[in-house]
Amino acid sequence: MGRRSTLLALALLATVALSLLLPLPLAHAKSVLRTYTFSSYLNKLQVSNPVAPNFFWDATPLIYDYLALYDYLHNKPIPHIAYKWKWINSTALEIWIRKGVRWSDGTPFTAWDAWAQFVIIHYWGWFEYRDIKWVKVLSNYTLLINFKRRNIFEEFFVLNAFPMWMPCKYWCHFAKEIVRAVNEGNRTLLSKVLNEIYNYKPPKVLALGPYKPVVATATVYVLEKNPMYWNKTVLKYAPDEIQILSARSNDILWMWMKGGSIDYANIVMPPSVEEAFKGLSWVRIIKIPQCGFAIYFNLQNKWLRLYKVREAIALLLNRTDIAYAAYRNIYTPVKIPDALYSWMRKQWLNSSVIAMELPYKYNPKKAAEILESLGFRKINGKWYTPDGKPWVLRVRAPSGWTDWASAMEAVAMALRKFGITVDYREVETGSYFSVVWNQKQFDIAINWWGCWHIRHPYWSFWQWVNRFENLGFPTTFYVPGVGKVNASKVLNELLYARSLAEQKRLVALLALVTDRALPIYVIAVKNIPQWVSLKHFTWPPPNSWVWWITWHTKFLATAIDLGLVRPRGISPSTSASYAPTTSTSTSSSTSTSSSASPSPAVVTRTSVVSSTVTVTRTVATARGGSALSIWEAAAIGVAIIVAGIAIGFAARRARASGSH
Repeated sequence: MGRRSTLLALALLATVALSLLLPLPLAHAKSVLRTYTFSSYLNKLQVSNPVAPNFFWDATPLIYDYLALYDYLHNKPIPHIAYKWKWINSTALEIWIRKGVRWSDGTPFTAWDAWAQFVIIHYWGWFEYRDIKWVKVLSNYTLLINFKRRNIFEEFFVLNAFPMWMPCKYWCHFAKEIVRAVNEGNRTLLSKVLNEIYNYKPPKVLALGPYKPVVATATVYVLEKNPMYWNKTVLKYAPDEIQILSARSNDILWMWMKGGSIDYANIVMPPSVEEAFKGLSWVRIIKIPQCGFAIYFNLQNKWLRLYKVREAIALLLNRTDIAYAAYRNIYTPVKIPDALYSWMRKQWLNSSVIAMELPYKYNPKKAAEILESLGFRKINGKWYTPDGKPWVLRVRAPSGWTDWASAMEAVAMALRKFGITVDYREVETGSYFSVVWNQKQFDIAINWWGCWHIRHPYWSFWQWVNRFENLGFPTTFYVPGVGKVNASKVLNELLYARSLAEQKRLVALLALVTDRALPIYVIAVKNIPQWVSLKHFTWPPPNSWVWWITWHTKFLATAIDLGLVRPRGISPSTSASYAPTTSTSTSSSTSTSSSASPSPAVVTRTSVVSSTVTVTRTVATARGGSALSIWEAAAIGVAIIVAGIAIGFAARRARASGSH
């Protein structure tokens, strides 16, 4: 009995030794990619109804999927769920959908799913689908969209503006009721259906993209791989899990970045934070010149309604000082405040238009002369309005956006130095946009200019024209040498201008309105930092067009869809990219050339001490693949030999003892 026990003990010892050396399935650490959101109370957000309150936009590019990917740098769609599309006439687009795409419950994705979304969102009134006239399902995998008229971004709007997030099994009955109401001319029924849609809560989230939501706390939203995702090659090499962490402020996100607790962010950072990354090996920062900030005037203020007053304010604000106050490593002051990037000006404006523009160089003396000519007076160092009252300007900024707050503090200081009484306040970011901005509780405020969509001048002007329309501000201005220009009307004409010559004419008008009428005062271009940690994942090459997608989770989803984000240590024999690799689409509907576009700049590579982020869920840390090294293989071999010798020796002893 003792000998048997010895034999069993030796065998067990060998087994334990092997178990410690051999990687069990759980020993292959789950690859977890962490990114961020500025949304809070994530467990109170929903991702199943895009028209209902509390929709968590930042999660949707990863949970749902697009008919086509979109190359923002070169303005062209790339086949994805839709493998082909074709304009069969000037207003009808036929779309072919690949077979084998499924929702996370196994239900096939068909043309009916897309049909339901186009119908519902169109009648909900969203801008991107407004020109749709009707949608017809030709077969389960073929769709025909007819437009009232075709705009220059129609392919982008239809194929990539939104992911497909409305499964037919939940939404088709609403779409059918909408069609019935429209055909009958029954506005009451249409209103009833739209109200039902607003209040509708689908039974469960059906994911179409590479990930599906599994758990949410107030501070962390966790996504795991969707096993039903159609592109199995990409899914095999994608991160196992994505955690979206609620950052709440820039400072918190910078702390995570410095500590290596996050893998991807696109967020402004002051020079001191960026400097901390230089010379280190595990961070890459690629800066993309897209968008920027501008001074917005409240045109309900009777003095700011006067162009000459706005001109005077522009002359006493030094754009360089303000841009550098908002981080000199991120913002570049514009040379001409016409809401066009420098490369766009060269491409879209002729010399006669450029000659008409004003640079508004810093000149406080001229600003004082202009104000005095209007009846303003400076008494004991303070300015008074023509009606004899102290001139007070309410200047507002969002407190959580530290770069904007710093910029507007510089604006307030410049106004005070000139002698204008300033009521400057930094307001909590959510309240800034929902209350201060929407209710026009400001005289001078800060907001975006530039393009968050396709790289076309339309979006540069859309930012301010759209905001003016929403605020009820006038959009018709007098332009010297041109006359009255209705910016809303011109922008709408630009949306449907098919010829490049006509587009250039309209772009010139909008540039002149922005510069010579100063509805806003454009200050700086934002060089958006795309920040990635190289510790655990590979990323797209620095010259990839994917970096130009600056909605951070859409960038992440696209890069994963292209097989460009993988846990380190995983090296597939072939590139994990989607198929087909050849485009069967028509050429892009936009008329711009990107030859003059700047290239992204690789700025730094980096590394700092590690810290942790507390997550109310036990997860493994990403560490790459499960392949054994040569030393691990050798150790296992030695362990097997030793175990074999030990077991064999024990067996011989047992047999020898039994023969006596």
